[in-house]
Amino acid sequence: MDYKTPFIFANFNGTQHDIEVITHEAGHAFAAYINRNRVPAETIWPGMEACEVHSMSMEFFAEAFSEEFFGKDARKVQLLSPCGSPDLYPVRHDGGSFPAHCL
Repeated sequence: MDYKTPFIFANFNGTQHDIEVITHEAGHAFAAYINRNRVPAETIWPGMEACEVHSMSMEFFAEAFSEEFFGKDARKVQLLSPCGSPDLYPVRHDGGSFPAHCL
């Protein structure tokens, strides 16, 4: 049957990387879901230059919930998050601000 819904397959071992993987892959799943009915079908998948936009955005959105995921270890996780990479800073061009620990 064709349910037209994304499926995320991943293995988890109870680490920070689990959260990074599920949020990243959820971004890809979101992109697939919102584009599932595009016509022609060749336009469903973005080119290589855009395929990580949704997934990296989902990682940044999920960071706001790190305390709920990691409790007292949230600060350690935030320091190791993708926003700690200076080459990603230019991605935030929407007028918003980065979390304080990213600056």
